[in-house]
Amino acid sequence: MDLVKPAKPKKTKFYVIASVVVSIIMCLVVWQLLGSKHHIARSEVLIAQVQQGPLNLSVDSFGKLRSAQQHLLNAQTAAIVKALYHKAGAVVEAGEAIVELTSPDLDLQVQQAMQALRQSKTGYEQLALSQQRELLNEQTLLMQKQGALKTLILRHRAERDLALQGIISALTFAQTQTSLSTLEHEITMLEKRSQQLEALHTSALALANEEIAIREQELQNLLDKQKQLVIRASTSGMIERMPLALGQRVNVGDMVALIGSNQSLVAVLSVPQSQVRWIETGQVVTVKMQNDRVKGNVIRIDPVVTDNTVEVEVSLPNNLPKQARAQLSISASIAIKHIKDAIYVQRPANAKDNQTHTLFKLTGKHTAHPVPVQFGTSTGKYIVIDSGVSAGSELIISDLAHLASLGETISLN
Repeated sequence: MDLVKPAKPKKTKFYVIASVVVSIIMCLVVWQLLGSKHHIARSEVLIAQVQQGPLNLSVDSFGKLRSAQQHLLNAQTAAIVKALYHKAGAVVEAGEAIVELTSPDLDLQVQQAMQALRQSKTGYEQLALSQQRELLNEQTLLMQKQGALKTLILRHRAERDLALQGIISALTFAQTQTSLSTLEHEITMLEKRSQQLEALHTSALALANEEIAIREQELQNLLDKQKQLVIRASTSGMIERMPLALGQRVNVGDMVALIGSNQSLVAVLSVPQSQVRWIETGQVVTVKMQNDRVKGNVIRIDPVVTDNTVEVEVSLPNNLPKQARAQLSISASIAIKHIKDAIYVQRPANAKDNQTHTLFKLTGKHTAHPVPVQFGTSTGKYIVIDSGVSAGSELIISDLAHLASLGETISLN
């Protein structure tokens, strides 16, 4: 019986699989080597050169001009707007009418005050007549008593002689003497009462006069309010705000107009909260008004933060350009520090003060590799470099954070 020997396995299949694996590995190596560089068009990035020299650090901001002296006009009584002679933006002179109001209630109060004053004056005249009549009665009674006293004195003298001669009795003479003493006492009391009555009359008239004065003052106050229905400019300047319309009702204390003087202006800047920590009073500010520039100084920093900004007030010289007026939009640069010798560069995207940021430094015409750069303080356009690169180096300041995190070199086409 013949035995069949098994065929030996061929090695061809093994070699094919090994060749494929080696090819894949070689492709991966080549891809790794070629992929370590990312290709970016030079025209798509911003490149800035690191500079060295004196640098003025400043904070740029925007704002408006505002009158240094503002005058607020308020309604002195509840009324209705009858006429508007000027609106916001108009230039007015001191004493010029701006708004006219009308108030029927105030007119009624004036009529009532006039009537009350007439009644007080009538009451005063009636009181004076009554006092005169009462005083005449007292004087008449006193004159009667004084006449009776004179008659009784004569009688007393006559009876005294007769009583000494024994013609009349001592009792009769004593009665006459008693009547004389009583009448003298009554006259003394009447004189005192008359004096007291005059003093009382004087006090009553003084009170009546005081009441009249009060009524007159009340009427005058109401008349003054009537005059104030025509609201006039308290100073020369421009109307900055006028929140009124014809027929609108205003209450006591409501704002009628805000007038700002054109003779003295200040710049009010809105500075970002993150930059206000460098600003101090007295710092020099360059204010740009259209095509003109003027110098000023920081005089006030508002302690309140509003919408992530802080209000900074800047004094301005008296001689300002012709176009300077309240509410004019302006830009300004606040000089915060001067560095004699600084290494700085144009501020890269997302760069922050006193932090380390990875940027791409050009190592040739077509390559750049990431380097950590330590930044210091910044100004509006530039930021100081504390370490990482030297003057003359070229940096890509565009936002390439997604490539910087990979730590790979890039190729510029």
